[in-house]
Amino acid sequence: MKVYGKCLKCSNEIAYATSANTRVEFAMQDGKIIKLTCKNCGKINEFHVDKLHAKQSNFAKIGAGVSK
Repeated sequence: MKVYGKCLKCSNEIAYATSANTRVEFAMQDGKIIKLTCKNCGKINEFHVDKLHAKQSNFAKIGAGVSK
């Protein structure tokens, strides 16, 4: 699963990949606070796992279309 957060300085979207399938697994594996560095401005941002959001991948959409 990929989760995303917004940089607090420049509002650039920051991605983080995890092998967890649920938010609970994510918190247990990676901890409740995640530090992510913005590739745009270099600021280190701290996010609580509840402040990060997941997006559906395009790969899942393609797989669903092929299986029909």
